[in-house]
Amino acid sequence: MGEVIVEQTIMEGLAKISIPENVFYNPLAKFNRTLGVVFLYTLGSYTTRRDLVVADVMAATGVRGIRYILESMSLNEVFFNDVSKNAYKCILKNLSLNNLKSVSNVTSFNVDRFMSLYTGISFDFIDVDPFGSPLPFISPIFSNLRRREGYLAFTATDLMTLCGVHLDALNRKYGVLMVKTDFCHELAIRILLKNIFLIASYYDYVISPILATFENQYVRIYVKYSRSPSKIDLNKIGYLLLSEEGYRYIPYTNISSVSLSNSYLLGPIWLDSYFDSSFLSLMEANSQKIGEELGLTSEYKPVTKYISRMLIDDTSIPYIYRISKICKKLKISQPSIKVVINSLKAKGYKTYRSFLYPDGIRTEAPLNELIEVLRGSRS
Repeated sequence: MGEVIVEQTIMEGLAKISIPENVFYNPLAKFNRTLGVVFLYTLGSYTTRRDLVVADVMAATGVRGIRYILESMSLNEVFFNDVSKNAYKCILKNLSLNNLKSVSNVTSFNVDRFMSLYTGISFDFIDVDPFGSPLPFISPIFSNLRRREGYLAFTATDLMTLCGVHLDALNRKYGVLMVKTDFCHELAIRILLKNIFLIASYYDYVISPILATFENQYVRIYVKYSRSPSKIDLNKIGYLLLSEEGYRYIPYTNISSVSLSNSYLLGPIWLDSYFDSSFLSLMEANSQKIGEELGLTSEYKPVTKYISRMLIDDTSIPYIYRISKICKKLKISQPSIKVVINSLKAKGYKTYRSFLYPDGIRTEAPLNELIEVLRGSRS
């Protein structure tokens, strides 16, 4: 007798998904996939197109691409691919369960082979969702792009490395010098973006981040790319300088003029903003709209709230102060974050609440000014 494979069938969004025990499915990434639907719905309205062609190059069960078809209302066709033969069979079964075979193409290749075989397909959006780091797959993507511009998403789950738990591995794999900080999730986003930027630049593509998230043990980044080497700006990457005065950032081309006396250098990382606020505003409205129209309010409401938090942040400031951590070191009670932000703004400093941490703020104020506010604002 052959091996008996245990399967379970679930509903995620509008998708009915069969999950055999030999194919990976991550329930914690459900939020991630819902956010992806909102992105594609918004991309369709943003580009006034409802015939987008999408590649899900590491599809596993196919749940992501199936939800894209059923819920985004923006797609003409999805190309599903996974190197695993078990995943290939699973995707075919799940497409049949959802009556989607006519709008789908399914293959079983590694990412490099898939991209090289389909250079004739003009994908509007390519989704790269590996287990671990996406670094081995970024070059095959950019080296085989057909379009002069389009959209990409990358997921990373190698957070022990990206968050600097293993500093040697971070340096070796991502080319970054790092010390322990209180905002490693923010740095994980910027480290991955730096690497995407540099690999894209090698192939003469410039990237523009649309949004990036750190949620449920993964980093997720959406970018627009365009083949425009003259617009590649190396000063979008650079270093953070940590000293007793707090944080400041140094663009890549200015690093030779910086004194490192009594300071720590972190980087290189992405220094620029990683949000497109106008696109995010559309996503916020569309998230609520999709949830109501599809009867999936409970799934889309957390995404709407998350995007709302993004919109009050300003990621052009590439570091975060954790108020609870500073107050603990000062041995003082923590004041209201809102009071701290308003006090710093009253002093003329750009200050924003971080979407990543409940106690996090971004501010251009020197550390001594922030400490003065904290000492004077205790509740």
